[in-house]
Amino acid sequence: CACGAAALGVAEDVRAVAAELTSAVGARGRGAVLEGIHAEGPVVESLGGLPAGDADMPLEAFAELLDLLGDALKVMTIAPSREARRARPFERLRLLLERGVRPALGHDNACTAQEIADALKLGALHDTVLHITHAFNVQRFHHRECGLANVGMLPTLPRTPMFHGATSAPTIELVGDGVHVDTIVLQMAVASKPLGAACFITDGIAEPVEGKALAYGGRRAQVERDREGRLGVYSTGVERGERLLIGSCVMMLDAFKTAVRVLDVGLCRAVDLCSSTPAAIARLPHVGAIEVGRRADFVVLD
Repeated sequence: CACGAAALGVAEDVRAVAAELTSAVGARGRGAVLEGIHAEGPVVESLGGLPAGDADMPLEAFAELLDLLGDALKVMTIAPSREARRARPFERLRLLLERGVRPALGHDNACTAQEIADALKLGALHDTVLHITHAFNVQRFHHRECGLANVGMLPTLPRTPMFHGATSAPTIELVGDGVHVDTIVLQMAVASKPLGAACFITDGIAEPVEGKALAYGGRRAQVERDREGRLGVYSTGVERGERLLIGSCVMMLDAFKTAVRVLDVGLCRAVDLCSSTPAAIARLPHVGAIEVGRRADFVVLD
């Protein structure tokens, strides 16, 4: 979600959503367990399919938002260009690190490689590897003017002055539906990142039923096919009103099958992409592996 703010603090509708989400975290007996929250925003530079929020949220309101989400907040997307160009650079990103929330760089088509490197250095000072939100989507990839997707593909950081002080390349997440990121690029990304540095997400918000309509952030969205006949959820962008891909129609099992059957990564790497690494990034020590002391939460596949 993208979070808004009132003039003097967090808006009432955001407070209501935060209360409902935090009360659901960890609840069992209703199917899938919501283990935590990844908030996409409010500090974003490029909305993509997100609803409008307060990208310039003052530090005090930002801190209040973190208080409302509490320990339920595991990851938050934050735009490095928005942080680097403030009067007090990276103050909100620093607050995330101090609170134990993993910053995920994302929703930023404007950031420079230097701004990304500076964010990684701040993470290193707090002994935290930063993450990148849905790599390749709402971010730049260029062979000279490098953006978030370029840095996300690095297995290790180059030994250049730009990255001096940064210790680790960021982890990445990829929407594993073959629509948000083509399977050719998925193959490249998975091959470039070592074990434990990449994971699959679904971005799933609708069943794979062509024509299915839903309300999304005050707009109408619909399940449609792309030029290759693949299903996705489309709506209109807030900024320019253009047709946008805003979500997928896959489950994690579909992404797992893509990893095994299409990318041919093998079962162990597929489990790492879909289970172990996501749990590590979100700091969920009770799931993600079969070990003594972890939850016996298994899916048996034939």
